[in-house]
This record gives sequence, C-alpha cells and structure tokens, in this order.
Amino acid sequence: MSDKAKALVLGDYTNFKYHQLPNMDLPVTDLLRDHLETVCTEDYDQLRAENIGQYALVISYTDCWRRELSEEQIQGLLGYVRNGGGLLVIHNGISLQTSEELMRMMGARLNGHPPYGILEIRAAADDHDLVRGIEPFTVTDEPYQFDFVEGLETTILLDYEYDGKKWPAGWTHAYGEGQVVYLMNGHDGSPFFHPTYREIILRSAVMLSRTV
Repeated sequence: MSDKAKALVLGDYTNFKYHQLPNMDLPVTDLLRDHLETVCTEDYDQLRAENIGQYALVISYTDCWRRELSEEQIQGLLGYVRNGGGLLVIHNGISLQTSEELMRMMGARLNGHPPYGILEIRAAADDHDLVRGIEPFTVTDEPYQFDFVEGLETTILLDYEYDGKKWPAGWTHAYGEGQVVYLMNGHDGSPFFHPTYREIILRSAVMLSRTV
C-alpha cells in the first residue's frame, strides 16, 4: 500500500461531450508519481464531504457542459477548498462550475473561444513561484477567454496573445483558507507532454497539496 498522499483527478471516461479523461490521466499520473498517488475517476460522488477529505489535492478535468452536480457534491468541494484544500483546474475542468458559488470559487466564467490553433504561452507573473524562470512555450490548443469575478484578488500567472490582445492562460487565488490554480492548456493530450507545461503543472500540484 502506498504511503503517499492522494490526489483526486476527476473527469469523464464515458459521459463526455468534448474532452475525455484519457487525454490526461496517464501523463499526469506519471508526472506526479514521486509526490502524489493519483486516483483518476469519473465518480463525482468523490466530491461529497464524506469522501473528499481523504485527498491532499483535487484536480478537475471535468466535461460538465451537460451535467449538473448535486448539492452534496457542490458543497463538498466548496467546503474542501474553503477549509484549506487545494484545487487545480485544467482546461475544460472549469466546466465544473455548475453553480454560481463554484464559478466564484474558480474566479472566472468561460465566455467562449476562437478556433483551435497554435498559441504562444508566456509567464505573466515572473516573481511568482509557479512560473518563475519559465520561458515562453508554444502549444496547439483552444484559446479560452474568460469573464472574471469582480473584487477577487487573482494573480495572472500565464497569458497568450490573440488578435492583438492579451488573454489570461492561468491564474491563482485564495478561496477561504484554500487555494485555486487554473491552467488553460489541455484540450487534447499534447500539452501534457510538453516539458514546460509539465513543470508548471507539477509546481502547481506540489504547492496546492501543501495547503491541506
């Protein structure tokens, strides 16, 4: 039996519309193997209060565009982060915001994206531990665009340029006693093999798992 702390990796193997958990479950499990034991599942009841407390980190790669969460699942996740848990949201994992409270916890609402294409991702907060020393890197992905929650003290970690304007590609903020990190890249499996993006995911997971 492993004595490592566990990370919940929540997504969809069967009931997905655009993004399936096999895009990222194995590369992320490999990436975190020295730090965390990953539990990759589509069992959303792992978010319930009686289940979620066993995890040192929750990673969302959910495809909830057609799914509603139960009140017990919503409150379980909110309470987990509010009371000191770490939440890492990757790409479509922001779809987990099936309630206004979850959207506010994640810090922004997705308002769409231009076509899939080549993006240059750059560090936007050079003095932050999660992106310090990170060089610009190029991936092919969906350029998500967001409307941010007003009044939330959010640090933009990464950005990209599209049509002459900079857009956030990653951010972090506190929620209660816990911490949330959002990373935009990950439409298909390719970004999870990019060494620079893997380093950012690893740093985020290690930092967040220390919050519990």
